[in-house]
Parts: sequence; C-alpha cells; structure tokens
Amino acid sequence: MADLVLDTGAFTQFYDLWGEDAGEIVREMIDMFLNEAPAMLAGMEHALEAANARELRRLAHTLKSNAGTLGARRLYDACRQLEALAAEENMDAAQQMYERVRLEYHAAENALREYMETLSGA
Repeated sequence: MADLVLDTGAFTQFYDLWGEDAGEIVREMIDMFLNEAPAMLAGMEHALEAANARELRRLAHTLKSNAGTLGARRLYDACRQLEALAAEENMDAAQQMYERVRLEYHAAENALREYMETLSGA
C-alpha cells in the first residue's frame, strides 16, 4: 500500500464510527490537514536551515501521524524516513528526503481535494 498516494480505506473507520455524519467530519479533518501542513513544511525547511534536528524530527513525526490518519501513504512513508534521518542527525540526507516530503505532500493534497469532491454535501 505504500505506493498509493491516498488509501481511501483509511476513512472506513470514520464511516463505521460516525455513520452518515462521517462525510462532514472527514471533510473537516482534511481541511484542517490542508490548512496546517504548509506551516509544518515551512517549519521543516527552517529546521533544516538551522540544522535543528530535534525540531525537524518533531515536525516530521506530526506530519507523518496526520498523513497516516488520512491515508496519505506515500507522504506517511516519506515523513517516516525524514523522522528517522533527523533522529540520526543526518541533515544532508534529511535535506534530500525533505524534498521528497514536499513532492509527496503536493500529491496527497491533490488526491485529498479530489476525494473531498466525492463526499456528500460537496
């Protein structure tokens, strides 16, 4: 599943839990993610510039968790790798992985926006 940009099966748990209200809740979760993720990416860039491995690791972990919740599998995987590189304080490799995280975020953003159009009440 790591090759999927978006695994919409991740939303099944929400539909099982909230039933017909799930569409609106999922929409709110996606909106929140899309509003907050750019600041996390900017923070990662600043952490890289400052060689602040601890902050980079924290931000990568947070974005990874959020991506995982929403089924953004490739973004999750890239963030997991970035988090590990930051934990090792391997900032050169982390810089390269950050570029992948950015690319995967944009792919996930597009996929999430497309998914939102399929939700009831769109």
